[in-house]
Amino acid sequence: MSDKFRKQVALRQSCVKEMEIINNLAISVKKDHKLQTKFKVRYTSLDFLNEEFQKYHSGILSLLSADKDSDLNAEDDLKRKFLEMFYDVKSIYAELFENDAMSPLNATVAADKTISEIAHVRLPQIDLKRFSGDIREFPAYKDMFDALVHSNSNLKPVEKFNYLISSLNGTPLDLIKHLRATNENYQSAYDTLIKRFTNPRAQARAYWLPIENFAPLKTENPFLLRKLLDTFSINL
Repeated sequence: MSDKFRKQVALRQSCVKEMEIINNLAISVKKDHKLQTKFKVRYTSLDFLNEEFQKYHSGILSLLSADKDSDLNAEDDLKRKFLEMFYDVKSIYAELFENDAMSPLNATVAADKTISEIAHVRLPQIDLKRFSGDIREFPAYKDMFDALVHSNSNLKPVEKFNYLISSLNGTPLDLIKHLRATNENYQSAYDTLIKRFTNPRAQARAYWLPIENFAPLKTENPFLLRKLLDTFSINL
């Protein structure tokens, strides 16, 4: 085991421990509101913590991929548990503070209004990663959207529609922007995206293409070899 590998594992474990602390705090704050300020402060580091974890995790997978005897199941389990805590914290934050830090957004308030008739209303600020059509990114986008918006019983369908529209770019937005922003049309818009971006064959093709298009190695170049291993690790 190389020093680099041990360092990556230690740094990733540090991220996991910090996420466990924030997750436990999130659970506690639901019972003890005196912890809200502390929770808000710790929450500000959540996205950075996730980015750091993903960086170290990818590095570890790259190193392990060179060893044919490596068992990656434990690595997958660790990532799954980390993301569960990440989205749980996001969900709890949305539940507790959805009426705080309000920001003006263009949203519909009447079921029969079209997007051109949307009035300026104030909806809770929810940080959503934008989805632009890369099918490989859709599972992570869907998990976050479902946790923060789709499964949020405090939001009306027309409000969920607003969050959905504002979190999309490119082709995904083109697929549903023709729909009137109404309570009735929200589920149709949501289902349209699910149907388009959860096609197993299209997902498999999206992951295979970077590997298929990788230029053959003509020399024993360490940099290109590492890049090839990274490509396999990311897409397999």
